[in-house]
Amino acid sequence: MFKPRSSTSKELSATFDRGPAKYFHGRGDVFEKFDELTRKSEQVKGGSTFIIQGAPGVGKTALLYECEKRAEKNGWHVARIKSGALWDKEKMFRALGFWSLPQLKELSLEISLPQLVKGRVSISKPIRAETSHGLVEKRKEPLLLVLDEAQRLSKSAGLSSDRFHDACDLLESIHNGEMGKSVILLAAGLGGTRPAFRKLGISRMSKRCFVELGPLEKEAERAVIRDFIVIDGGAKGDPSEWIEAIANRTHGWPEHIVSYGEAAKDLLRKNHGKMSAEGLSVVLKYGRTGQIDYYKGRVEELRKKHRVCIANVIKDIPVGAPFDIDIIEDTLAEHFGGSEAKKLVDLINEKGVVDQRDGEHFVPIPSMHTWLVENYAIERE
Repeated sequence: MFKPRSSTSKELSATFDRGPAKYFHGRGDVFEKFDELTRKSEQVKGGSTFIIQGAPGVGKTALLYECEKRAEKNGWHVARIKSGALWDKEKMFRALGFWSLPQLKELSLEISLPQLVKGRVSISKPIRAETSHGLVEKRKEPLLLVLDEAQRLSKSAGLSSDRFHDACDLLESIHNGEMGKSVILLAAGLGGTRPAFRKLGISRMSKRCFVELGPLEKEAERAVIRDFIVIDGGAKGDPSEWIEAIANRTHGWPEHIVSYGEAAKDLLRKNHGKMSAEGLSVVLKYGRTGQIDYYKGRVEELRKKHRVCIANVIKDIPVGAPFDIDIIEDTLAEHFGGSEAKKLVDLINEKGVVDQRDGEHFVPIPSMHTWLVENYAIERE
């Protein structure tokens, strides 16, 4: 029996929800802006922040990987960081690749001999006297800091005043090109990303350094599907019927395009490129399974009673329409108490079950909205 590799939950989480992608039709403007920023940064020995904001499954992480590759090709050092590295020097130390052996720390040294010999870092003062800002300055080559899930910066409100100040100082220096060398912070996150940066003092963002990512336009969507079918799957004949059938279910959403595209690729390879009505039915079946697995992954930390409560709130809201998040929080509070409701709202924001844009909330993936209502909404008498 045909079973595409993408049909297992383990591979879904590894392949679809995170990681690189192959086809970027419709995303050329993102790379154009990023390449322009890296060129200018090298010319003036400056830098900035480059933010990609969008709903879950829209392709943010795949774009990060591709931008990393482009920067590395041009001689940039790439360091993937967590949000804590902006205020925690030990986390930044590890992210930047400095050799952190206990005996070196005791001697107050912050680099390895190989790093020193290659001339890639400079010594100024001991690591214990450094901040994340100081460590970033030590890298001599152009530096690209890559931060995924950047909406988590909103948690900076709970930092001590010293750590909050350190984070603000580093972000402001990078954003304003004041590091004295080429440094770019490339960040991606959900709809709360831009507000999170505002909390840390980054309120003004150039249109050339901020991308609000949405679903693919029809032409780009169909081009990606075609590549999965023709280039990866080796389809023989006209793929138009398959392309349209898949596009009618993916609605421009990259996460879903990959789900159906991988299923099509695997089946076509198994059948030596032969397309048939029966084969298309199998692809649609497994593509749908991939969609549902993705939705389940988004709500897996919510108990069923929580899902039921949320579904009953959004069932009367048109798919894709904005709503006041207080409606959900108030309803959750009625059933589970105010403290629990606040935690649940934080969770559904973090998991992308709801997203925010321009001060409004909505279920970001239309088909996920429908799935929640169909599977968990209970008709009230």
